[in-house]
Amino acid sequence: LAFDRAQCIKMVFRHPLTDDMAPSFKLDALLDRCIFTFGISSSERRDSVIRYNRSNFAVWLDLKGVEHRNTAEVRARLQPGWLLKVTMVTSKCDPMNMEWGARPMWFKYDPDNPLSFAYWYALWEDAFPVLQEERGSAPAFSVDGAFQRFTLAGFSARFDQQLIDVLGTVEAALRSFHSCRVTFASLGMLKQYTDGTIQLLSHWKTAEAMRIYARMEPHRYAQLVEDALAESLNLTVPAPLLPPTGPEDAAAELEHALKELSYDPSDE
Repeated sequence: LAFDRAQCIKMVFRHPLTDDMAPSFKLDALLDRCIFTFGISSSERRDSVIRYNRSNFAVWLDLKGVEHRNTAEVRARLQPGWLLKVTMVTSKCDPMNMEWGARPMWFKYDPDNPLSFAYWYALWEDAFPVLQEERGSAPAFSVDGAFQRFTLAGFSARFDQQLIDVLGTVEAALRSFHSCRVTFASLGMLKQYTDGTIQLLSHWKTAEAMRIYARMEPHRYAQLVEDALAESLNLTVPAPLLPPTGPEDAAAELEHALKELSYDPSDE
């Protein structure tokens, strides 16, 4: 099940965030913000998220289109509209098990947007810095703000607890980290994005998705993400019919086809 906008905001602000709070509390608050906004902005799967390193978040693109290395000095002069370049980790992402990886995603830095992943990640980097030469081994999202990488079980347990704390046990039971992916695809449908556009933003490798991606400029990518997240889902109405965006969709289609093939009118 997807998240509506109010739920998204609550997921981001589960914990307060102040400059003078203890490091352990700041760690939790920023992890909430970074992991959730990355999930709904990137449509990445949980097993991919835990494999990202700081080096995947290496470049900022300024308003003139000039690239800058992601350092504390550069982050100190970030302006609204700068883009954070994120290089995808390799993942299996299409019906033929081909790979989609090492391609950039772009996210807009916007301090006024509570769902701006680039804004929250800049705060994370400043609060828990690592040396430039350590970025290749330091997890992008870590248990301790440094080098302790999440296990898949640990990541899932943390996110599931966030769901329970924010939404309560009943609503939390209907969702998982995959709901971030469903949310973005649903918002894309509301914005009337083409199936190919939703698939490219969800890293589901189809011919149409790759064709669109090949022509897409960084600012266009970032704007599509921002525009989709500005929409608000109404969870009381039937969900839109989504295009396939992952193996789980392909499996569902196959199961449906098998049921159709095995249908026997005499069974009724």
